[in-house]
Amino acid sequence: MKKIQQFLFPFTIKNIFQFSILLFCIGFSLGTTMLIYPIHWISDYVKANSWSLGSENVLIKTCISIYIIVSFVFSVILLRRLLKVKKNASKIIFFAILIVTTSYFLWLWFNPDLMGKSNKDKIGSETTKNAEFFFGAYPSESKLYDLKDEGYTVVISLLHPAVIPFEPKLISDEEKHVKTVGIKYIHIPMLPWISDNLDAIAKIKEVIKNKKGKIYIHCYLGKDRVNVVKNIIKNNNGSIDKSTEPESKRKLDNITKFERGEIFKLEPDVFLIPYPTDEEYFGYILTSPIKNVISLLNPLDKGDAELIEKEKKLLPQYDIIYHPMPLVINNYYPDTVVNIVNRIKKLPHPLVIHAFFTKGVIGEAIKLTYSSGKAALPPTLFNEPMKNGKPVIISSNGIAGFTPTRAEIKSYLYFKGIRNIAYLGNSNSTKALKKQAEKCGIEWKVYNLNDTKLIDAIKTNGTWYIFGEPINKIQNAFPSKF
Repeated sequence: MKKIQQFLFPFTIKNIFQFSILLFCIGFSLGTTMLIYPIHWISDYVKANSWSLGSENVLIKTCISIYIIVSFVFSVILLRRLLKVKKNASKIIFFAILIVTTSYFLWLWFNPDLMGKSNKDKIGSETTKNAEFFFGAYPSESKLYDLKDEGYTVVISLLHPAVIPFEPKLISDEEKHVKTVGIKYIHIPMLPWISDNLDAIAKIKEVIKNKKGKIYIHCYLGKDRVNVVKNIIKNNNGSIDKSTEPESKRKLDNITKFERGEIFKLEPDVFLIPYPTDEEYFGYILTSPIKNVISLLNPLDKGDAELIEKEKKLLPQYDIIYHPMPLVINNYYPDTVVNIVNRIKKLPHPLVIHAFFTKGVIGEAIKLTYSSGKAALPPTLFNEPMKNGKPVIISSNGIAGFTPTRAEIKSYLYFKGIRNIAYLGNSNSTKALKKQAEKCGIEWKVYNLNDTKLIDAIKTNGTWYIFGEPINKIQNAFPSKF
């Protein structure tokens, strides 16, 4: 303990009290400065360079860790120096300056219009049959007067008293201000993360039905919560004014991965994504124009089943249609994937398709089948070699390999999705293999390697295993663009 005190400072009640004040004031002031500047710059840089939300979180958490260490070390250094100061007047002046500085940063938190000065006042609008909705940050009293002069009839606050310490005070202030200004006020508390916002959403739908005129809707900084409301209005027959859409709004088009894996754009407004974290769900799905979510999760898996139930309860609140289409890959059935993809292609856009991860067999199966429009073979399935060697991929629906054993006809080829075998050789020497293939439901055909009918057959449909000639010859016989 003595060594620690020598390294830090003597642990007396007075010293610990002074250190606590220093740490709070320095930490609060430095933290607010970081939020307004470095964190804001990092967030803009990450979005501009299409980093995932997970990568953004790691970077921000690293900055926060550095901030905590710097605040602690700086507080220790200041206290050690203060302990050497003999004049009480000097100490009082120092603490007075420190408290005034901290009070300024605290004041900033109670003035969101200053905290969010880099944001536009209005971040978009939605129009319904009866009303025009505008969205933005928490309005000051002067801003409320401006809104009234501009013809706004209602202000709706999404601030929630559970978001302490600032939002309860801001709610109280706004209730007083709207009375002074003389503008109608509706408080619909909404939490700024995934939660049961069912009551809030029901009230918003009531407003959409019954209110008329120009309506201003705000949360704290005019970001995620107002975007959720914007989508609810749009999904209830509202129309968007795209000229007022913010460029900084989170969009799947602007990023390449989530925390659990890459994001793939299969066609405009169709995305294959990993299962989002709660923050990703709120930031990119619930606040976006997504109309349909397709889940490939397995309801027989305990972990997947919990996520399925969570989505079933969550998505209807936001007028997003949930489509369970489980894709289980204990054994691979290419026709099942084709059926799922055909169902997905009939759904209205924009939509997202998700497995738990996008890396692996399920992600490859959906990507290849969606792009080719026919049965496909995920390359990952064939990382495991056969007895006589590892097969090679020659097309999205074809592999070339060595002569299989009788057992491999079913245990390897059929269970990995092969439904056609193209044999390039003397059929008399493979009668037993042919019989086994037909027994398993694999169609056996004999071709000459240079026969154009072979390429035509593979181009048409089905999944194929080709053997009977050296693999390099088979590869060379197929066009590189195949």
